[in-house]
Amino acid sequence: MKSEISKQTKFVSNQKLLVVEIAGNMYGFDLSNVKEIIRMPEITFIPSAPDFIRGMIRLRDAVLPLIDIRKKLGLKSTDDENKEFLEILTAREQDHINWVNELRRCVLEKDDFKLTTDPHACKFGKWYDTFQSSNMIVMASLEKFDLPHKKIHSIGKDAIMLMNNHKYEEALDLVNKTEQKELKELINLFAELKTLIVKSKREFAVIFDLNGVFTSVPVDKIEQIIPIDTSNIEENLSFAIGNFIAGIYKHTSGIYTILNPEALTHKEAILVGDILQTEIVA
Repeated sequence: MKSEISKQTKFVSNQKLLVVEIAGNMYGFDLSNVKEIIRMPEITFIPSAPDFIRGMIRLRDAVLPLIDIRKKLGLKSTDDENKEFLEILTAREQDHINWVNELRRCVLEKDDFKLTTDPHACKFGKWYDTFQSSNMIVMASLEKFDLPHKKIHSIGKDAIMLMNNHKYEEALDLVNKTEQKELKELINLFAELKTLIVKSKREFAVIFDLNGVFTSVPVDKIEQIIPIDTSNIEENLSFAIGNFIAGIYKHTSGIYTILNPEALTHKEAILVGDILQTEIVA
């Protein structure tokens, strides 16, 4: 096995690199190992398989193991990443529900309102101002938040001014109207975005042919195919654990970590075959 793996990490002229995105990072695979790229089909879970084996996928008449490359590289799984994102959105949505409720309480009890009226200073505003994603659909959805979010905080300033002038009924009416309009709009946008995140979780499966052993890995995005200039590849990396990383390639379009599909998936593909054979016999 070691000799086969080392053979895969040798680069020669005329090779091409398939550049993909995984968890926001750019990686590359030697294109000569890639048999096919498909949209992620339905995944069949294997109960007895290790957690780095996501399951099996079907490619026409063949059934292939799907190796979770994120787990192998020590990255968050796609499910964990999406769950964390959804939890953040739910928490920030509740923040603004609480914000409006606290403003109403202060009006009713003639108390000082101490929460921020700066849309850039609340937790959502700080997150919103710095968040970046390569998913243009998500970014377009997030743009819709800007106006209603700013309006809610601006209305807070107006309500405080009315309270300072002892116009509590007008302040309460303003808070109630804000709840029915801007806050409701914001809540609907949160719901829309959360649904979008779940529905837009469409990965690609990169299918490898490793000397007759077929396997697959999920990737978030297919970026491009570029030629390999062997003089710009740094090999024999001290941090490349388990032969997973074949080298670092410096190209005019960026710097890419070249992954070794055989080291990442070959043994696991054989393991899945053994598991399935054991279950069939049992």
